[in-house]
Amino acid sequence: MPRLKNQYFFGNITLLRWKLTESWQELLGHCTTKKIKIDFDSLPQSDKRRCEQLAEYLLLSHYFMGIHVKLGHDEHGAPRILGFDDIYLSISHTRGMVMIALSEHEPMGIDVECISERVVKVRDRFINDSENAGISRVDATDLTLAWTAKEAMYKLAGVPGASLRDDFTIRSMVFTGAGDEHSLRAHTTAAGTQQDIELCSIIDREEAMVTTVAVFYRTPSERLDRR
Repeated sequence: MPRLKNQYFFGNITLLRWKLTESWQELLGHCTTKKIKIDFDSLPQSDKRRCEQLAEYLLLSHYFMGIHVKLGHDEHGAPRILGFDDIYLSISHTRGMVMIALSEHEPMGIDVECISERVVKVRDRFINDSENAGISRVDATDLTLAWTAKEAMYKLAGVPGASLRDDFTIRSMVFTGAGDEHSLRAHTTAAGTQQDIELCSIIDREEAMVTTVAVFYRTPSERLDRR
């Protein structure tokens, strides 16, 4: 059976995650049981992508309490829920984990990555000069946290071709002391003007992965108004 878990970010963003242990055939069986309509011919060719896509539909069925929804993409290739333009969606995958973030209040971006030494080797591709002093050169966990922050901001900004290194800057990463949770402040110039961004990251030691969600900065009063 699936390992389904709900988490919440910024008080109003729902994060659903599915740890894949099933074959795509088993996942398709779950969809059939839940009466989720799947166009088999439209499924990806690779087993990995089939599993991820079927898990996405199962997670959405959970969120919408059994109502069938269909995934599409906007003009930039970002995922969206067809017929539900007032619900914001972001999706990420890593090594058998599928994450979906949903919000009825504001756009956001999500990224999940397994902690790996690989990110150390590509550090200079996404860390810019102004970030060098505050972000470790060799710590895989810190760099994975920074990488997920950049990817989450990229998805939030929705500007194709933006540079992770040059168009997104992390100003601070603060450990909050609550279950390996970090609060980050950043900004982006990807859209031509500077926009402030806040991020929440959670390090999952059991799964050895980092999940980060990014939203455009709002004042405390604005947060209250939007809930």
